Amino acid sequence: MSTTKPPATLSELFPSPWLHASDLNGRTIEVSIINVEFDEFPSNPMNPKSDKVWRAILDFGRTKKLILNKTQATDVSEIAGTETIANWRKTRISLRPAVATNGKATIKITPATPLPEIDADANELLFGDV
Repeated sequence: MSTTKPPATLSELFPSPWLHASDLNGRTIEVSIINVEFDEFPSNPMNPKSDKVWRAILDFGRTKKLILNKTQATDVSEIAGTETIANWRKTRISLRPAVATNGKATIKITPATPLPEIDADANELLFGDV
């Protein structure tokens, strides 16, 4: 007999590998892009037999990955400072739940809070010439 509790929600019963706005629980999170993958998906999600289109998928090194729509891909490109998708790696971004113009839940991508710069002189004083 299993010692784990049975699922309480539909998303627990059928977990998705994809990050959705509801997964953020109303919070903004900051992540670094570890890798960008690609896969083909139906152009019309309601019709799996529709033509396939390529989508970029952001991997943050966590359980779920984010399939980008055009708006999100454009946002990442602007934050990364390049249209070259391979150069998006290591880009830090913020993800927050939002509502798209069509009224559906989405994830808004914005620049992450800049990390503090390392003071090279203080670093050398503390750690020497490492």
